[in-house]
Amino acid sequence: MAELKEQVKTTLGDLGADLVGIASVDRFEGVRPNEDPRELFPEARSLIVVGRAIPRGALRGQEEGTCWGIYRGFGGEILREFYLPAVTYHGTRFLEDAGWEAVPLFPHPPAMQPMGLAVAEGRTAPNVIPDIRHAAVAAGLGEVGRCGLLLTPRYGTLQRFNMILTDAEIEPDPVFEGQICDQCEECVKQCPHGALSAKATEMTMAGKTMLVSDLDVSKCLSCGSGEQRNIYDPQGEPDRIAAACGRACVAHLDEAGLLELKYQGRFRVREAWFPGVDAE
Repeated sequence: MAELKEQVKTTLGDLGADLVGIASVDRFEGVRPNEDPRELFPEARSLIVVGRAIPRGALRGQEEGTCWGIYRGFGGEILREFYLPAVTYHGTRFLEDAGWEAVPLFPHPPAMQPMGLAVAEGRTAPNVIPDIRHAAVAAGLGEVGRCGLLLTPRYGTLQRFNMILTDAEIEPDPVFEGQICDQCEECVKQCPHGALSAKATEMTMAGKTMLVSDLDVSKCLSCGSGEQRNIYDPQGEPDRIAAACGRACVAHLDEAGLLELKYQGRFRVREAWFPGVDAE
């Protein structure tokens, strides 16, 4: 198992992955059937989470209020639909060329579940897709912050993930035991429409408990500060990485020096742009 793990991580890294984490499927014990990878592929033994970093500069247009297209491209569509799937596809082919079956998965939101009828009694209704946040936590890549976004020690909120489900038994990574989010609540304070609750709720994934604010999706979608509708399901949680709350997290993690990746200059060098405040 250790040798295969090294091969998988080296191969995915060579393909361009910035983050690779491995979870055993038993770390999904207790989740809803529609989020349990074993319902999708009963013979599966491991779930690989593949991540690619979002350039911090891709948020600059939203931070200054001058250009949305940079993030939509290099933080959104191009990254999600080209760079990251290419790594996932070739990683899947690597496993299958070695004789294992591998299922490539996009991070579809829980709002897509269920979307059909069970094909037989005792079977789970479509769609069965693991929650990407649970998968990343289970694979040891980080934690869910107060803002509800997945944080990693190196990039904070700035990454996107795909998954590969396989019947190969690969040595799992330990669940991340550290803490990145310091509960500063800047995400809550800087949300223009109060979409993030001021009260934190405990969220437990793969045995790791985190404090997270509830999100009012309807309020979030009216914000206009940089959020993007979920590309997989319009009813799903919006992409908030470049929104007011997400940028507040980026700025705080940078200023507090909480990340492994250090920049020469600060992310927030002047008052941030929050259009939602002016719109009310």
